Amino acid sequence: MGRHMGRTVAILLVTMVALAPAAGWTRPSGLGPLVAEYDALLQGRKEEGRCLPDVSPAAAAERRREMAAFVQRLDTVDARRLTPPDRLTYRFMRWDAEDRLGGMAFDLDRMPFNSDSGFHVTLTYAANRTRVHDTAEAESWLACLEAVPDYYAANIANARRGIATRFVQPRLIVDAVLETARRQAETPLEEDGLLSPLAALPSSIPADQAASWRARARHILADKVRPAQRAFVAFLEQEYRPAAPESLAARDLPDAMPITPGPCATTPPPG
Repeated sequence: MGRHMGRTVAILLVTMVALAPAAGWTRPSGLGPLVAEYDALLQGRKEEGRCLPDVSPAAAAERRREMAAFVQRLDTVDARRLTPPDRLTYRFMRWDAEDRLGGMAFDLDRMPFNSDSGFHVTLTYAANRTRVHDTAEAESWLACLEAVPDYYAANIANARRGIATRFVQPRLIVDAVLETARRQAETPLEEDGLLSPLAALPSSIPADQAASWRARARHILADKVRPAQRAFVAFLEQEYRPAAPESLAARDLPDAMPITPGPCATTPPPG
């Protein structure tokens, strides 16, 4: 979830900075690196070699430390000396970073899915935008599929922490996610969208090599991905749904008042 939103924010920030020269302003040398640093922070580029994010509590704590350090770096910027477009970029970036840092305090990984997205569709989104052109990209995608069991297990562990602390999605949302999870677990292998990155390969790749990659992908789906998906269905049915409240109201969550102390801010604060 967060990664998709992070990509959207990063694109917006880069666009705002890129528009400055077109408007006749020059960009100060200090802001571009900050935008790049924030982009890397949101995309998790420090997790080299990982297709799927590390959602362990230890990794979450490290991301929180990194975000706090970035907010402190923003404190060193004198916004009054920035050009108007850079000042807007700075304000938006600061507002977004502080908002994310505040959210991290609530350990939101305990609720790893919502009504329209979640960890269980992360790889589906990735498959839709991934195209394999060579051996390195093929092996990278196969490694993504291999990583699914650990990724599912880590997210289920987070959700169990949510159950233990009564930080659980309402039953209406759980039922929608359960429907998707069942459909994923029951999809015939040959119809699974996770095979799509290997479906249309360049003609430069030998046919026997392409067939080998596709066969490996099907085996991984059968031996690793499907069991993980079925385990998620069982978890939802046997553990999560029974713990899910009927109420949709956020005020019924534990510690609801600190989470929603007042009207939600819809625009970045002035500064």
